Amino acid sequence: MTTPIVINDKEFNFDGIFPNCMQDLRIYKKIKEDDYSDILMNPCFNIFKELGGQQINRYDFLRHCKELILYLNYINTIKSSPNKKPSCVYFNYMVKNTLKYFKISDQNSYHAYDKIIDHTKNTVFNSVSNVCKNDFNEMDENIYLTLTKLNVLYEWISEPGMNCSKSEDCNNVYKELSDIRDRSNNESLRKALENFENAYMTYLPYLQELLKLRASLKNERIVMLAFIIIPVTLLMITFFLYKYTPHGSFLQRSVRKLRRIWNKKNNDYLNIKDSFVLTYNSLIDDKY
Repeated sequence: MTTPIVINDKEFNFDGIFPNCMQDLRIYKKIKEDDYSDILMNPCFNIFKELGGQQINRYDFLRHCKELILYLNYINTIKSSPNKKPSCVYFNYMVKNTLKYFKISDQNSYHAYDKIIDHTKNTVFNSVSNVCKNDFNEMDENIYLTLTKLNVLYEWISEPGMNCSKSEDCNNVYKELSDIRDRSNNESLRKALENFENAYMTYLPYLQELLKLRASLKNERIVMLAFIIIPVTLLMITFFLYKYTPHGSFLQRSVRKLRRIWNKKNNDYLNIKDSFVLTYNSLIDDKY
């Protein structure tokens, strides 16, 4: 059974990460990726080797690695802005997600960030790679999982014409996040979900009623199954006791007794019926 996700860190700030950081990365990557792709090839290849990556994933990892370094370059351009801290949190999330996705031997995000800094020293990124160093630490697993679900939500609604209220898959992720929020004591997560609801859940009241209805139907199915399963189980137990255990003789006596009572009642009924017929016929005969 999966352990429920609970955010125990009251101070962790989910606010300002989505969708801002995701959008900033996409825009900056589109502008700069071609300019720096060749420069980052060797540094990323060395990072991959030192972290213990599997060769089959090498080229896909290089693409993600370049993205990480480009994002650091972007964060350096906004280092005096209040957006720097949430951007560094998103960078931290991206590092951890990359290590997990490619099943890297060394899953320590801090080690991976150190490798990025070491292998960009002799490139144009030398002065920017440590921009998040003071805001970087090993991310709690439950925070990572919650950010992953938020990332899925915002990836979903970033597609043209998508509305989370009309998508069952998106609604399911939203419901999971709502459950995490209710179990946790983190005000910023509550605010982040509230922002999502206001922006993208245009049919939220309808959705809430739908979720309640689904829960109610689930409970009704459980009750119906109970009404079916319990009598069948009792019949099976009775048959087993009757057929294969010493209690069978007791049950046999009980069955015979019930049968005699039934036969007696049936005979009494027949006698009453016959008496009624005779009386009725006698009255008819007297009349005529």
